[in-house]
Amino acid sequence: MMRYGSFLLPLLWVAWGCGTRKPSPAASSKDIDTASLREIYYAAELHYLQANWKQSDSLYRHYIRSNMPPGPAYHRLACIAAKNGKYDEALFLNAKARNTDTSVEDWLWLDAELYHRKSEYKKAGDIYSAYTTKHTRAWTAYKDAARSYLSGGEWTSLLSLCNRWENAFGLMEPIVEYKERSLIVLGETEKAAEQWAALRRKYPDRQYYQYRQVRLLKDNSGTEAAKRLLDTLMKADPMDHELMALYCELNSSASSNTIPPYLLQIARAKGLSFASKWKCLEAYTGAVHPAYDSCETLLRELCVAHPNEPQALKSLGMWCLFHGKPAEAAGFLRQTLNEGKQTADLWMQYITALSLGCQSRKMVEEADTMLELYSMVPVSYKIKAAVLFTVRNTDEAIRVLDNGARFAENNSALEATRIYIQLQNGINVAKPDEVVYFEDSSVIADAVMINTEWAMSQNNTEEAEKQLNILFGNPKTRIELRFSGYIASDYWSFFQCVVQQGRLALLTGKNQQGAIALLKKYLPESPVALELTGDLYGLQSVSALACYEKALLCTEYAYKDRVSLKIKKINNR
Repeated sequence: MMRYGSFLLPLLWVAWGCGTRKPSPAASSKDIDTASLREIYYAAELHYLQANWKQSDSLYRHYIRSNMPPGPAYHRLACIAAKNGKYDEALFLNAKARNTDTSVEDWLWLDAELYHRKSEYKKAGDIYSAYTTKHTRAWTAYKDAARSYLSGGEWTSLLSLCNRWENAFGLMEPIVEYKERSLIVLGETEKAAEQWAALRRKYPDRQYYQYRQVRLLKDNSGTEAAKRLLDTLMKADPMDHELMALYCELNSSASSNTIPPYLLQIARAKGLSFASKWKCLEAYTGAVHPAYDSCETLLRELCVAHPNEPQALKSLGMWCLFHGKPAEAAGFLRQTLNEGKQTADLWMQYITALSLGCQSRKMVEEADTMLELYSMVPVSYKIKAAVLFTVRNTDEAIRVLDNGARFAENNSALEATRIYIQLQNGINVAKPDEVVYFEDSSVIADAVMINTEWAMSQNNTEEAEKQLNILFGNPKTRIELRFSGYIASDYWSFFQCVVQQGRLALLTGKNQQGAIALLKKYLPESPVALELTGDLYGLQSVSALACYEKALLCTEYAYKDRVSLKIKKINNR
């Protein structure tokens, strides 16, 4: 804030001799003139306080023409000029005020603030800085000088000021903050970091100084310097939660496919909020991170520490969904729906988990609930149709897709599901338009699914193999598509592609072990996948018998009679 008119009025009384002598019985002409000038000055003051700039300006100028001390009036005129945006005139008038009375140091502040208004920050800073050389304990002047130099990018002047500031008051946090800015720009980041280390030595209880030191190095010297410092700090205090979080943050981009042990400590830590933990753990729990497949223990520890946290529950549920644990996935995703904000995608993930296990009845019930909740969302109709297809109610599945089509013109996910169901039931359809389905990467799993199914219906195994190779031929592509390269409505389609890979291997006799591995990895509890795995092993295999028997444990499996015949054949061989 600009401090216009900060001189002390008693100075005028001293100049006029008021209160220093007794009045004479008969007033002289000089006494009358003095009294008259006093009235003019205070009239000017009154107009000034009422923001009547024109009137006050005229009166101050009239007063200046007298033989009274003109400094205060010049200062007031400078203030009026400043308030009217005439900064150069204000500087000129204020200079005249200071020249006529050098004893009033406060008038300097107007010059400094005017230079700020003119963006001449160095001149403003120099005024405050000069004041501190005379008044070494003037904290506010140091602070104002530092702000001015900072605004003007006068890094050398700022650093010099901070050194004098520190000499006067000792090392203090505001001083270090300004020093840090200067040293970083001047290319001396290590010295800047040392300032925080020195402050920590002075105040050992203020641990956050060491965190600032690490972040300063990370942001300005690269992660290696920060890691070296962090290693030293963690050896001294291995259970410091914030240091753990910093360690996690600095190492989140590491290409290792294992979870660092510090992450488990962070997940278990009772002194950290979930938000703080998630900030550093999230990168590792992201599905495309190299360590994702090994983060099960980490996610379970996080859920133990925060049993009602939706983000932790969902992350563990999705990990289980894609690592062959659909029953657990369904449980965690159901709990996520109970604890957090419900979405159509989350419901779809939950029902997909139910469909991969042996929970057909529950799957149908929950699909009905989802459709009631999200009757205007196309994915609800896709999932409901997929559920009906799973329990062999094809006609009703097609009807549901027809209903869904009313809410979404040209929805490729609904159309892909329709074509897949029709082809699975021996209904001839025209060749899908591959360009349409692959044009939008968000439905690529749908595209692979229907193009593969159409090729198999035409006994074109080479084309089917080509389509499935899009998902399963490149591990990196598979990971990206599996988790992040498509919208949630593709999850069900992805698992259908896994089944198709098994069916193709059975049909051609090629890559059967690879197909078995995929089925065991993604669908170890699905009765459909278990039956298919048994078929791939062959009716002469003990492993086939084990797969069939496990499939029969699912009493809700729609094809259990067929599986029973296969078991009978093996036993009667």
